[in-house]
Amino acid sequence: MFRTKSDNRCYIEAIAGNKGARFRFLMDTGANGLFFTTKHARQLGFDAGRLNFANLYSEEWGGKVGSAIVRLNEFRLGSFELHDVPAVIDKTGGAAASIGNAAVLGQPVLSFLHFQTMPGFCAVTLPGAEDVKPISPSRLTTHPRTALQP
Repeated sequence: MFRTKSDNRCYIEAIAGNKGARFRFLMDTGANGLFFTTKHARQLGFDAGRLNFANLYSEEWGGKVGSAIVRLNEFRLGSFELHDVPAVIDKTGGAAASIGNAAVLGQPVLSFLHFQTMPGFCAVTLPGAEDVKPISPSRLTTHPRTALQP
């Protein structure tokens, strides 16, 4: 369990992409994917100038945003790993700017984890029950639980 940031959102660090880069993620139960910005693209192992941003998705303010669909070699949070993970690179990066340039960790990954929020706190239990290091200076302790089958 760990305290949320002053904006009452839950952030964690995880490894993602084709180069094993560490990212700060906002855990968003309402997001339907993993979202990154064009600034994140190079860290993920992609050249943003060569991506096809023809996919459009709706923003909560009603506009349409160009995005590129990519596949990540890995997503790793402690001992929990996923491979060949679909992700979205948002051409505008508008959402990331409002959350301190963090990437967004949505349901496709969160559905494998036991994730719970309470006023001022978040709790995550991983398949395999390894502790996860949240964004400092917060502290997270996970508790053993039966591993989920992907």
